[in-house]
Amino acid sequence: MGIIRFFFILIILSTSLFAQTNNKIVRFDDKYFIVHTVKAGESLNKIADTYKVKVNDILKSNEMQRNLYYNQQLYIPIELNDSIISHKENKIKKEEINIALLMPYYVEKNDTMFDDFEDTLKASSLYFTASEVALSFHVGVKLALDSLNKLNVNIVLHTFDTNNDTNKVLNIVRSGKLEKMDYIIGPLRAKNFNIVCQKYGNSNKILINPLSRIANDVKKYKAVYQIYPRIEDQLREIVKFIDRKYKNKRILILYQYDKLTHVNSLKRLLSKNNFNEINSHEIKYTHVDSIRDIFSPFQIVLIPSTNKAFVSKVLSSIRCLDSTSVVFGLNSWVKYDNLDIDDLMELNLHLPISNQLTYFQEFDQQFIKLFEKTYLTNHAKYSYNAYSIMMHFFGNEKLYSFKKLLNGGYVNTTMPIYNYYDYDLILAE
Repeated sequence: MGIIRFFFILIILSTSLFAQTNNKIVRFDDKYFIVHTVKAGESLNKIADTYKVKVNDILKSNEMQRNLYYNQQLYIPIELNDSIISHKENKIKKEEINIALLMPYYVEKNDTMFDDFEDTLKASSLYFTASEVALSFHVGVKLALDSLNKLNVNIVLHTFDTNNDTNKVLNIVRSGKLEKMDYIIGPLRAKNFNIVCQKYGNSNKILINPLSRIANDVKKYKAVYQIYPRIEDQLREIVKFIDRKYKNKRILILYQYDKLTHVNSLKRLLSKNNFNEINSHEIKYTHVDSIRDIFSPFQIVLIPSTNKAFVSKVLSSIRCLDSTSVVFGLNSWVKYDNLDIDDLMELNLHLPISNQLTYFQEFDQQFIKLFEKTYLTNHAKYSYNAYSIMMHFFGNEKLYSFKKLLNGGYVNTTMPIYNYYDYDLILAE
């Protein structure tokens, strides 16, 4: 949690939440300067070394002492002629990518929490809990920007505080500040994302829905990229896996009354793959005695549910049966903190996983090392999601495969099947 508190302080104390200034060249009194925005952890020596100038020249040009603060703008003196300046300015303008990040930072609410604190160290232990998702996501974006900068990718990040408030999002859209953006990431909630889609969903911009499971807008707007896989696509990947590994086994689908649509989709997919024994049962009572009669000595169990309580109860009951099952669930289960790990291993639980840190892939290991080296702590909850999105769209990594929908946008279909083994998630064979 320390990194969230740390990064929140940086955001609160910055003079503006709406832009990370890109390096630009300016001219004063026939002298040229690069405008540099101070990043977290930077020193005068490091900045001077970057631009091959002397520290004293920076101090003199900015009429300042040695102390720096986050987001401070420094004018770095350089010697360039007019022709070189013109070339560099055109190059910067050509390669510049403007990204809008719409997140519920709750800056105003967080700011009021510091009113009664004179000791900033004490204040740094507090933050408005609803802003945790945005702050941890922002940390991942910031880490990616540092990596992309080394690849000479010229990104200008513009951050907007949505507060998860519909009126706030409407005001951002109506202000025209998103007009010059090339990419828009967020807002998080589906209803707020839809407001942005209504304005820019069929434009030449790219709109990225980063975390929400609701994928309604991707069906209607051509500019939308849905990161979280749709349930129908998850079910399709599950059936492909079962067809490859458990072709002639008994299939048992357990569901609640409100998931009948998913059940019908599963049945259609299974029938196309010529599964002979397909059984489905609506579960009204999750007690072990209520489901005992529908189980045989061995079966493949599919549970197309996103209800945490229901999933937990059903899995516990299945484990108590004198029967062997291989269970398949949904992507969202990997974040459920109410599931017993022993149950998951005993049931040989399989999940289609997308954009989830699994520790076994080379990209994941590189992210962990980079995060710990940069922030001297463990990674924050949604930082990996943000880092992956940034490195896929703007770096050299290809972490997602997107399918174009008819008359709509693009949905992520990358979700390999993992299963629980020896208290960990591993790639299923």
